[in-house]
This record gives sequence, C-alpha cells and structure tokens, in this order.
Amino acid sequence: MKTLALIDLSGLFRINYHASEDLEVNEAFSRTVAKVRTYASRFDYVAVCCDCPPYMRKAISADYKAHRDAPPPLLVEQMTRTKERLIADGMLLWECKGYEADDIIATAVAQAGGLDVMIISSDKDALSLVSDANHVRAMPFVFPEKVYDEAEVKLKFGVLPSSMPDLLALWGDKSDNIPGLKGVGPKKAADLLERFGSFENIFKQCSQIEQPALREAVFNGADAALLARKLVALYTNAPIKFSDIYEQREVKSLDKEQKLEEFEEGVFEPAQPTPAEQKLAEQTVASQSIQLVKPPQPVLELAPIPEQWEMQLEPRSSVAAYEMAKRLFNSRLFQNFGNAEAIFAVILRGRSLGIDGVTSLSNFHMIEGKPTMHAALIVGLVLRSGKAEYFDLAHTDDKKATWVTKRKGASREVELSWDTDDALSAGLLELVNGKLQGVSKSGKPSNWGKFRRTMLRWRAATELARAVYADVVTGLYTPDEISDGVYDPEIEAKHS
Repeated sequence: MKTLALIDLSGLFRINYHASEDLEVNEAFSRTVAKVRTYASRFDYVAVCCDCPPYMRKAISADYKAHRDAPPPLLVEQMTRTKERLIADGMLLWECKGYEADDIIATAVAQAGGLDVMIISSDKDALSLVSDANHVRAMPFVFPEKVYDEAEVKLKFGVLPSSMPDLLALWGDKSDNIPGLKGVGPKKAADLLERFGSFENIFKQCSQIEQPALREAVFNGADAALLARKLVALYTNAPIKFSDIYEQREVKSLDKEQKLEEFEEGVFEPAQPTPAEQKLAEQTVASQSIQLVKPPQPVLELAPIPEQWEMQLEPRSSVAAYEMAKRLFNSRLFQNFGNAEAIFAVILRGRSLGIDGVTSLSNFHMIEGKPTMHAALIVGLVLRSGKAEYFDLAHTDDKKATWVTKRKGASREVELSWDTDDALSAGLLELVNGKLQGVSKSGKPSNWGKFRRTMLRWRAATELARAVYADVVTGLYTPDEISDGVYDPEIEAKHS
C-alpha cells in the first residue's frame, strides 16, 4: 500500500520558531525545511498543510484564538520563506482561506482511501482522524518519535479517536482559547465519557454525578461545552484538489537574483543608466562643458590559493566562488544558510583563513547574524599557523579543563583553565537545589547541562587561543560564545 504524509506545517513552524528565538534569525526556517524534507523522504506522497486566517470558526465564537497576539513580522517573513522554499523543493502545499491545517488534513483523510496515511501534527484535534480500519495513524512533533494508532490514543487519553472531540470539548484547549468545564482535565473528561457513554448523556444525566463540584461544573458548563464541541470539530470540506498529490513536481532553482553575473573575470561593470538618466547626464555635460570620466573599475579577485593545498575544484575568483555558492545553495545541503550570499560570505571568510569552501560551510554556523566555528577548528588554525610549539590539553573532567601552549620565540608556556565557577559567572550554568544545571534562554536543553566536560574543554581551548594567538584567531567565535551555551546538542555531541 502506498503511503501518504500529511504535515501540519503551521504547527511545526511555530514549535521551531519559539525554540530558536535566541538563535540565528534563519534558524526556524532552516529547521522547519530540514524537518519537512526528512519526513518527506520516508513516504511515497507528501502534502504540506497550512493555516490560512481569518478562520471560519470566528463566526461561531469571537473568542476563538482571541488571546493570541498578532504574529511578529519576523515570524511572518520566515514562514513565508519556508513555504516558498518547500514549493521550490517540489513539495505540494495546501492552504485554503478560513481553514486551519487540521481541517485540510481532515479533508485529505476523507479522500485518501487506498493509501496508508500518516498525520504529522502535534494538535490533539488531529488524533480524532486516527483509524485502524482506514489505515490512518498520527505522529506528533516529538523525539523520540511515537506513532499513534487507535490503541495508543486510548492508552494515552482514555478514549478512542472518535471520542477525542468530545474529550477536548469537556477538557478545553487553552491554545485555542476554548475553556472547557471548570476543574475538568483529561482524566475526568475520559471518566465521564466512559461512565455516561456519550457527550450528550453527560449533560442529560448530570444529576447522577456524586461529586458536588463536578456535578455543578457540568450543569453550569453545558452551553460552553456544546459551543466548544462545535469549535473542536474538524471540517472536511476544504477546497483542495486531492489528485494533486500524485503529480510530479519540479525542483526549482533557488536563485532569484544573479547579483554577480555582471562580473567578468573579477571586474565589475557598472549598471547601465536608464534613458532618462542618460539624457539628464548629457544635458548636464552640455550645459557645463564638463567631460565625464568613467571611474576606475574595481577588481574583485580572491586571494591566491596557498600552494600547500592547491585544489582543482577550489574557486579562484569571486565569480567562481559566487557560482559555487549558488550551486551549493541550490543543492539544499547547507540549510543553515538562508541564501547564496551567506554561503558566499562564508566561503570568503574561510579562504581568508586558508580553509577550503566545503570545510568552511561544514564548520561555520550562523548565530545571531555572526559566522561561528567549532573550537576544534580554532585550535586547528593555531596549530596550522606554525606559531605554536605545542597546544595541548593538560586536564579535563566535569569540573575543570586546562590547556597549555608555548608560542615560538616565547620565553615560557602559558596555561589556562576554565571551570564550573567560570561557567557560573558567565551565566552558562546555574545552581538549582544545590545542583548545577545548564542555562537555556530558548527552552532547549543546554549543552552545558548535557555535555559539561566537552563544553569546559573547548571553552578553555578557545580562551587560550584568543589570549596567545590573537593574530591568528581574532574575530573567531564558537556557537557557544555567541548563543550563551544554547545550541543544537548534536553539533557538540559529534565532537565530544
């Protein structure tokens, strides 16, 4: 049986945006695109589904999602770029005015007979679509991944998928400003449904509820619960063309502007004036009897490639480097760079340090608009410079790391340590109930909490390199130094 993934892009993007607010501005875009591509690689067909306000549910209740602030411009801009990139990547994207992503997913599920459907969404509403008979399962945006069939939904929430709208109407949904019954959580809601057999019977037979507070909450909340039941019900009439999932889509070039095509062998040709500008210039010259002199043309060429790492594939001019940047950007292999210009800048930065282009792109990370690199590469630059007799790790544990180095021509070696007190002073660690914990502004697990020995080791190395070899590593920073210890743990784990 062919497989179909229906991805709630709006939900996935919001999670990535709020988890990366303290990181590089492109981080939510990069993470979301990469995650969608990962999901897509595992299924035969994929549809990406988006919210598209203003929502029709506002006609049922003006309070629906009324507590949410208007999205910040940066979120809107990144979301727009995310959708544009996914379309350019050949993804099918559905959004219909007035409908939310879960409504589009519900509409698609209703037409997906004969396909094995995986709903990829963290919205609890979507669990109501899970059906063993119809081969529909759900997977929220969590790690490790967990797939929900009917049995898993029942185990998690105490009801079968078909009763999830009833459960949510009783329980409420704070994210959508649906209050639910006072004092009723998922467990009590599930117990009520099991005891009375249906949503309607709970209110018809509420006098049989023994607990006074619960009986009063059900009796007084009947109207609100009935309204909530209408709000949580998913629409299955979104105007999508389901057959679009079977169409082949072309992966498009990501280049919108060929900014360096005006370069010829590294020489810039100024843009030609418009006819109006040309006429004005001629009139000015005629009236003032001044002959225009063409300004000297700047030559933009890359510094020569050092002989010790002469490589046939390395770009040898700004034109070639930019062409390489465009092709790498189009390859989608470096998602952490938002455009070809960022890749171009990193290639140039790497060249100034004597690093080839692909190594630069693999080791530089854009954090808060600044290119950063792993501390191991900073140490490597010191060693390759030939200015150090040695640069050695003398001690490392969970509390302290010590490195020693001796610069050629210096009279003595220099030793530098970094310990947990330094990390506390820098705000990278904090004491909670007598235990050291990593500080995270973004809400993600901090490397300083998970990989303290590794972080101490590389922070000490970076500080020593900057203190003794400023002429080699000036202006170079690690992701940890820019983001205060909050960064993707996988990056540090690879080097631990």
